[in-house]
Formats: sequence, C-alpha cells, structure tokens
Amino acid sequence: MILIQCVDDAMGTSFGGKRQSRDREVTKDILKLASDSVLRTDVYTGKLLLADKELFSEDTISPENILVDDDCLEEADPGEYCFVELKDVSSCMDRVEEIVLYHWNRAYPSTEKFAMPDGYSLSVTEEFAGYSHEKITKEVYIR
Repeated sequence: MILIQCVDDAMGTSFGGKRQSRDREVTKDILKLASDSVLRTDVYTGKLLLADKELFSEDTISPENILVDDDCLEEADPGEYCFVELKDVSSCMDRVEEIVLYHWNRAYPSTEKFAMPDGYSLSVTEEFAGYSHEKITKEVYIR
C-alpha cells in the first residue's frame, strides 16, 4: 500500500477529530497520483475527495476507482493508494511500501501526529503552489 498523509510543521495530522486544513491543489495532486491505480479512503476523507467534481479530468483517477470504506487501511492491497486524515496508521505500517506526505508548511494545532517509521528514505521532493496555501511540499518516501 502507498500511504498518503497531510501534515503540518510539527507532523500534526488532525485536531480534535477534524482535518487541520484542506487545499484543492493537494486534492487534485492526489487524484493525479492515483490515476493508474485504486485510491482507498475512509468515509470522512472520501467526502472531501468526491465533493468537487471539477477536480476530476482525464489526467486523474476516475471517481469509480475511489473506494470509500472505514476499513480502508486493512483492505488496501500492494500498489494501492490509501489516503486517510483521522486514522491511526501505526498498525498497518508493516504493509506500507511508500509514504507520500503533503506538508502544509504551517503550524496548526494538532491532537494527532504522524510518526515517520524507520526504514524509509526520501526519494522525491516537490514544491507547488496550493489554492489556499502559498507553498505545499510533497515528499515521497520508499522502503
């Protein structure tokens, strides 16, 4: 599975059971990233991904290939993308082949944090302008 997470400067992922932030350009990049595969997500994040139909194009994943289920972390197969914002991912890390982090490059309040596990190395860094964030940093880590 290829895990996708959004984090702030302190690796925070959520605050009080809600996402810290949202950016249309991050959503669009995730839809493009998963264009040749399946994208799994939980119900909370699935609403975000499917909400803006204008983000879908021939360069992105088809909405039919976004599988929404609260057991997405357990059901994801090798090579499938899994984007979650509120779930604890520590129990599935033994199955994660790659980690894609989108950095908000801001400090937000957080109650949950992502802990980068040992054994992954940074393979790609990319910066792009977000819709509501001046700069988004995307990092891809491989096992």
